[in-house]
Amino acid sequence: MGYNHELLGTLGVDDESTYGKKLAISVGVDTLGMCTISFGSNYSIRIPEDDVDALRDILYDASRKLMVIRSRKIMLEKELKSLEEPYHVMCEDCQDTYDMNDSSITHACK
Repeated sequence: MGYNHELLGTLGVDDESTYGKKLAISVGVDTLGMCTISFGSNYSIRIPEDDVDALRDILYDASRKLMVIRSRKIMLEKELKSLEEPYHVMCEDCQDTYDMNDSSITHACK
């Protein structure tokens, strides 16, 4: 069996250093049991299967953490937006309603 390299695919990723242009990342495997990951045409690494697995695991962890950060940000933005909306309450004494978020208004019966 001779040497063979199979390109599995190439994807473009947003990269701060290539703003406006995606960086091409290519992944392939060869018959010597190695995986070649190329970053554009300038840099590539050739790693064995156990390191591919470790890289996959840490990228998965990074993806999960980024999802949590994004979800928390969305929830916080919704919470902050809800604080900006009028929050009407009814006075137990006079039964009048007023906006709790408007600090410029003092309730008349108090």
